Amino acid sequence: MESTLLGLFEKICVQCEETNTQSDFQTYLNAYYEAQKSRENKQQLIRKMVDDFNSNNMIYFNKTSKIYYNYIDNNYLLLNEDNMLHHILYFISNFKQQDHIIDLSLKNNIKQKILKSIKENSVYDTIPDTDTIQKVLNICVPTIFDRKEYAKIFLLSLGSIILKKQNDQKTVIFMRNQIKPFLNEINKYISMYFSNNNVFNIFKFKYTQDHVSSVDKLVIPCKSFNMDMFSFPEQFYVNLICVCIYYSNRYDSVDNYLQTVIEDVTHVEKCVNYFQHNTKESVTQYFADKYFIKNANESMEQKELLFLWKQYVEQEDMFVHVFTSHQDFLINLFETLNQTYDESNSNNKLQGYYSMEIPTIQLFRAFWDKYFIYCEDEYYFEISEILHLFHQAHKQKKTNLSETTIKLILQLYYDTHTINKGKIIHNLKCTFWDKQKEIDDFITKENINIKQNIHTIYKNYCIYEKNLKIGKKYFTMYLEKKKSDLK
Repeated sequence: MESTLLGLFEKICVQCEETNTQSDFQTYLNAYYEAQKSRENKQQLIRKMVDDFNSNNMIYFNKTSKIYYNYIDNNYLLLNEDNMLHHILYFISNFKQQDHIIDLSLKNNIKQKILKSIKENSVYDTIPDTDTIQKVLNICVPTIFDRKEYAKIFLLSLGSIILKKQNDQKTVIFMRNQIKPFLNEINKYISMYFSNNNVFNIFKFKYTQDHVSSVDKLVIPCKSFNMDMFSFPEQFYVNLICVCIYYSNRYDSVDNYLQTVIEDVTHVEKCVNYFQHNTKESVTQYFADKYFIKNANESMEQKELLFLWKQYVEQEDMFVHVFTSHQDFLINLFETLNQTYDESNSNNKLQGYYSMEIPTIQLFRAFWDKYFIYCEDEYYFEISEILHLFHQAHKQKKTNLSETTIKLILQLYYDTHTINKGKIIHNLKCTFWDKQKEIDDFITKENINIKQNIHTIYKNYCIYEKNLKIGKKYFTMYLEKKKSDLK
């Protein structure tokens, strides 16, 4: 190449001497040199401006959603194409340069180069600063999770879903029902700003027969929190999703993360990998050892067994377990204790076993059958009131009855009564505590004008009644009804 150019240059020089056009050729060469120098300077300027832009900005791109993420002050701020171009042009207009005037064509060239460099910076490769990560974790813990390890596993798992790492295997992650609204919000922002991916394909809230064959089953404990009590801004969810992506890239899997934790996380690992550490047989045996006493002369009814199982699940906080149904549990229980379970019979009995919990059940059932009746005109009977009345009726008997136990008994033996919001029963009357009569007696004896302020009346009632007091909700509803009847 070089020899060809030299040969050509010599021929041109000879011709210029023969035709006396040296000055024209010199002028041409000078112009060519200056043009080349100008082009190089422009390219240098472009490179410098692109480098300066990227040095002073941390902007990511999502080619799926066509959205830009400007990472400023530990927040991933969303930008559309127009916002992004405006941001670039503002930078170009304010760029300090001495040797060049940035004309329109050069501006456009610089803009395109900067835009190209941004589009090569994928949001799926983002590495947030520590402050961003901590902001997300500080909201997750202790609001949603008891431990930071559970929060990180949750975020990591979400990141793997976003990055579609779960597509090749059947993965299921079990969590409490209470986290559904939170996941709904996260899912919404994932769909809007990242990818079209439904987290509920992976996150589940009840172990069923459909999940038995799943390759990977994880459990992530969280608190029984009420999402209505919290309001997180959109920016939090965008930051959270970016942190999720980072954790998934960093650790790749839950097992890898657990191996990197310095602290003793044996308990965490056992909880997360619950289905690896527990079988139907081992859970059943542990349950039987805790609740059953061998006694050849005794037997337990199927409903009593289910009560004990539900109580065990409640006490152990087992929001998910190895059994897919109550029948699945009963079959395994009878098999473990070498007895036959008849699936067509809803009244199986476990022979040769007894439980110290049974007398409490029997005592409460006798109390309920004796004192509680259906009443269409009654409403708003609280579980706490039932417990108080039970203890009042059995002052001499020591029991471990609780509101939770009462709810379990009612659900199993008296399922015609619906428990609203976990604590209220309607259409229920106690024969030795007539609420309506008690209010009527109070109004008569104290000469109460029911048209008075309801809060004042109830305050006077609380002074009047020294024993178990009727709840303000019921009291108010009954007085409003009496006022209505007067009209």
